[in-house]
Amino acid sequence: MAANSTTVAPPIGSRFGSLPGSVYTGHEVRPALRVSGSEPTVGQDDLRGAEGNVVIEITIDERGEIVSKAVIQGIAPSVDNKVLAALEDWRFIPATEDGVAIPSKEDVYYHFPVRR
Repeated sequence: MAANSTTVAPPIGSRFGSLPGSVYTGHEVRPALRVSGSEPTVGQDDLRGAEGNVVIEITIDERGEIVSKAVIQGIAPSVDNKVLAALEDWRFIPATEDGVAIPSKEDVYYHFPVRR
């Protein structure tokens, strides 16, 4: 491209997702979106002065259901187990690739600060 060119590139991306007929090609992939589920109920006795993050890796199938869970980071078995139990009733709109439902993985984070 010449140094004196006045060609302006189109803006990249769209807040509405992929646009048909755009100059960029590739697959349109959308993440799974949680539509229902409860939050863990963790009390002072469960924490016993502990603080930190609980991180759970979940695998979501093509139907939007969690099919596996793995504790990546925990702070106490009682807290980790309450987070795992809360995930039992979570449901998702599944991830998609070009409009077709696909399995996906994501991490669920909970931070538990020190309570006084």
